[in-house]
Amino acid sequence: MAEEKIVLVRLLNLEEDSGYFRAASIALAPGERCVVEHGGLRLGVVTRFLEAGEAISEQLERVVRPATPADLDAFPRNLTDAEEVLSATREAVSRNGLPMHLVAAEYTLDRSDLRIYFTAPHRVDFRSLLRELAARYGVRIELRQMGTKRGSRAGSAAAGGSSAATPSWVNPSRSPWSSPTIRSCSSRRNGSPGFAAD
Repeated sequence: MAEEKIVLVRLLNLEEDSGYFRAASIALAPGERCVVEHGGLRLGVVTRFLEAGEAISEQLERVVRPATPADLDAFPRNLTDAEEVLSATREAVSRNGLPMHLVAAEYTLDRSDLRIYFTAPHRVDFRSLLRELAARYGVRIELRQMGTKRGSRAGSAAAGGSSAATPSWVNPSRSPWSSPTIRSCSSRRNGSPGFAAD
């Protein structure tokens, strides 16, 4: 059976996921930044390699390319734009009288998806908010609920940096994003909401 090149990649996102990706014939080195397919295009750092059978490789998401200068330029720009989204969404939450506290937001590298993290004391019907955001930004939007304790830790970690969207790989500390979230709701591209449990 053919051996496939598999790489372990640490994603540079708020949850700081790590996972194995199939690299095929793409030349990469440990410590190098790359773009992977993981619910949209995301920037990550190669940490190590392993060899695996072809059947295993086919089950993995893929490395798309080594990070280009355009990718590295887009990443901080997306962080800045996510800050603006967070501010505007807070205004929308207040306007709709929703009992939720927004914690952070992030775009995928290709800006096809936007994820907004929040805390709330109970379940919130935010379908009208999702429709408003989908119409405004024209991308798939996921509202992801965190436990109150995790949200407090995330807010504290962000306070040490320049923005609420600053992940712990920028402001070194233990990531408050590492455990599974409670639930999420996402808008499809046509603007209608769809619910998903994590």
